[in-house]
Amino acid sequence: VNAVVNAMRQKFPSRKWPLIIVHNRRIKGGRADDPPNRRIIEKWRTADALYATPTGSNDD
Repeated sequence: VNAVVNAMRQKFPSRKWPLIIVHNRRIKGGRADDPPNRRIIEKWRTADALYATPTGSNDD
């Protein structure tokens, strides 16, 4: 996902962040707590580019 986000930022002159939508379980616990992944998630949060869908939402 990070590679796609970076490619999209490079493609547009404004270099704005795309909206990154993931289920909230993907940003808490498990692999998300590994230091490299945590840094990426925090970078997205700081850029206001991350939206986590709430538990119970139909994200299919």
